[in-house]
Amino acid sequence: MLAISPGVSAAFAAQRIPEVALQMAEVIATANPDLAATMPRDELNRRALAGTQVSEHYGMQSSRDIMLLCLAHAIFGPDMLFRPGFEWVAPLLQEPVEGSDTRAYRLHLRLSELG
Repeated sequence: MLAISPGVSAAFAAQRIPEVALQMAEVIATANPDLAATMPRDELNRRALAGTQVSEHYGMQSSRDIMLLCLAHAIFGPDMLFRPGFEWVAPLLQEPVEGSDTRAYRLHLRLSELG
């Protein structure tokens, strides 16, 4: 069996992040025409990239979870983890995963409360 070193695996992941971010930005723009109409595409791409990078950093695996983080960054800004009022996001994402990963779902619920 072919073994892939962690360095090679990380290089592939780093290459894939911008590609995934562009795909997520396209889905966000298609599903949210009002957002797409008011936000320049470069900005949406930048925010989707931030969400994808956060997803990678915290080990989010499913497309649904990555999409949720990209959408949150599109709506609340690429610096949302560091903005006042969002101090709770990073600790939630840092929680250990046991069984099903519910971090993105719980993030969604908390963000939904913001209106």
